[in-house]
Amino acid sequence: MDQAKEYDLAEYFFRKVLDLRKDLPQSYRDLALALEEKKKFKESLDLLYKVISGSWDGRFSEIEVTA
Repeated sequence: MDQAKEYDLAEYFFRKVLDLRKDLPQSYRDLALALEEKKKFKESLDLLYKVISGSWDGRFSEIEVTA
């Protein structure tokens, strides 16, 4: 995403991924990072907050540190 600077395309696909995989914190994080690049800071922070405050499967322990 960063190298090609295709942020509109990244947002489109990451929204699709989030629709399909709401159970994965990475889905929220990836979309949040794309939105940050597009200066959509409020929505980006809201998504990151979901990662930090969410209850995730044990395999995602400490995901809040990454977010």
